[in-house]
Amino acid sequence: MELPGLVVPTPRTVIPKDPDAVTALKNLKEKVQIEIQKYRRGTADIRPQRLPHINDFSRLARRICGTSIGIVLGGGGARGIAHLGLIRALEEYGIPIDHVAGTSIGAFVGGLYAREGDLISSTGRAKQFSGRMGNIWRILSDVTYPIVAYTTGHEFNRSLYKAFYDLHIEDMWLPYFCNTTNIMTSRMEIHETGYAWRFIRASMTLVGLLPPLCDHGSLLVDGGYIDNLPVAAMSSMGASTIFASDVGSIDDNSPRIFGDTVSGWWLLVNRWNPFSNARHVPAITEIQSRLAYVSSVNTLEQVKVAKNCLYIQMPVQEYGTLQFNKFEELRKKGYHAAMDILEKFEEEGRLPSNFIDGKDGHTAGKKKGRSARRNSI
Repeated sequence: MELPGLVVPTPRTVIPKDPDAVTALKNLKEKVQIEIQKYRRGTADIRPQRLPHINDFSRLARRICGTSIGIVLGGGGARGIAHLGLIRALEEYGIPIDHVAGTSIGAFVGGLYAREGDLISSTGRAKQFSGRMGNIWRILSDVTYPIVAYTTGHEFNRSLYKAFYDLHIEDMWLPYFCNTTNIMTSRMEIHETGYAWRFIRASMTLVGLLPPLCDHGSLLVDGGYIDNLPVAAMSSMGASTIFASDVGSIDDNSPRIFGDTVSGWWLLVNRWNPFSNARHVPAITEIQSRLAYVSSVNTLEQVKVAKNCLYIQMPVQEYGTLQFNKFEELRKKGYHAAMDILEKFEEEGRLPSNFIDGKDGHTAGKKKGRSARRNSI
């Protein structure tokens, strides 16, 4: 209730004043920001943005229109580091990647790229993995009595887990799958869901070197035993153009004649004799390796003549399966070889960049610069 003539005093709000030091710092901050803004190009959003032809909406449009582009990366041990060079070459040519698949080391490299769609982080994680695999002491510390395999698989599992942690395949930035061989049912398995590191580990399981991976009662090993380049599976998922990268070794198919019977003792004694033909007799490991990849050789021949497949054979056959210490050499060699092959495809008019988003393949191939990156890197 108000009384006439009564004046109620209003409390005066006192705004606290910053100390002189704080005010000076604020003024300095504003001056620095103003000076930096002078050297920035325009006032556009400084956050990294994906290029128009590789963003999610463009990928969705290509999927709906049936013009998706996929890459299939084959197995071959350390030679698979050359796959990173192919991905870099595709990015420089402006060719988007809509779907990723891989076998063995190809499953690993493809999974790293599909995880974030970024080549820089993929190269870093692949280099870290190669460093662990190239450490002979880590391998020796994992050796066990060879009843199932020569190693326990612990160090190998740990290396893969550090690259993917608890990431699921269905949570990757790009659609991805890898294949394995189910030795319980004698068929190939395609994995599009589940823990990435486990199924990539299964796809990289060389029999004898690593124990098979158990999955719901099944035993999974290297997918390369059935199909080292799963182009048919990629094509069935809607990819109209497929880049298939092959890093497999070339076997010596020269004639070998050593009779109807072979003595192991005679081979042991004459193995180092340069005048003996003992060195031409295949060892049991070579025989098992050739036998394991018999069906894969047949599917590889079908890949080479597939209409929608651009087959690329990387010139890395002289490198060994476990030469991970040649990381930079393999990566650069794969890049230069991929650029030469893409240039050849461009001259033949086979590159998909000629009709996607009106981008000219030759212009895109000559364009250099920093690739787009995600905010999470």
